[in-house]
Amino acid sequence: MFHSARIKLTLWYLLIIMAISVLFSLIIYRVQSNEPERVLLRQRTLIERGGFLRPGFGPPELEPEILEEARRRLMLNLILINLGVLIISGGAAYFLAGRTLEPIEEALEDQKRFVADASHELRTPLTTMKTGLEVNLRGKALGQEAKKILESNLEEVDKLGYLSDKLLHLSRYEQKEGLSFTSISLKEALEEAIEKHTALAKSKKIEIVRNLEEVTIQGDFAALAEAFGTMLDNAVKYSPKESKVNVDLQSKDGKAAVIIQDFGVGIKASEIPHIFARFYRADTSRTKEKIAGFGLGLSIAKAAIEKHHGKIEVVSTPGASSTFTVTLPTA
Repeated sequence: MFHSARIKLTLWYLLIIMAISVLFSLIIYRVQSNEPERVLLRQRTLIERGGFLRPGFGPPELEPEILEEARRRLMLNLILINLGVLIISGGAAYFLAGRTLEPIEEALEDQKRFVADASHELRTPLTTMKTGLEVNLRGKALGQEAKKILESNLEEVDKLGYLSDKLLHLSRYEQKEGLSFTSISLKEALEEAIEKHTALAKSKKIEIVRNLEEVTIQGDFAALAEAFGTMLDNAVKYSPKESKVNVDLQSKDGKAAVIIQDFGVGIKASEIPHIFARFYRADTSRTKEKIAGFGLGLSIAKAAIEKHHGKIEVVSTPGASSTFTVTLPTA
């Protein structure tokens, strides 16, 4: 991420420097290209005023060929100077871009470490609290009101545990060495994701239509299965009852494309640029059901896909359909 940002910043620096350099070169060329004629004219005027020569005599006029040659030489020199500026400023711009982004990268790394450490620290007390609540719920001495309170507390503990796990996954996928790559079947990863969401789909009478080719890539099976599962989970949750979700896998020209399409509430065009942001929750007013979650699923999916040098694209029509397309290199 920071490498591409450094390249972009370097290009912006270069664009500014070269724009200034080319502008000054044009000014210099415009001024200097007519300088020989002005010098000769000034010499002729001085000689005539001094009375050394009669009017009309003096330094000869420059031949057009000589003047054109002088202009070509001036243009060539300016081009060479600009090439030198481009090369030198390119190295300097790349260095300065790195120094500019260095504190930002360090801050982001600190944030990632904090998320990972905080998530780890949360898991132990949450597990202890959950165990204590479950033991008390099984006891016979509690009244109905106390059990309701404990059940409510247990639900909140489960939510915090789910959040902790998601933050750990996000931190893991964003780390430089967060995944283990082996030769895996994308078809099997998709089938595992579909299998985990079959019960939810059946409860809403949603048919999952699959069209899967056999495609093998280098990747982390668990990470990709989780990423596909997140997109499939959203497709089922935001689809109306008795509808369908299409899951396609195809390979062409060294790339695999996973396409998950639903025919649900869709996503507003203004929300699409933000749906992969952490903790972002899209407007759910258009769906009758309350959708639980923390807005981390798509962030985790995007991080996992980008770790595989892939990308996610979204096309959606509000009230009609949403299509998530994941492109991954097969080589």
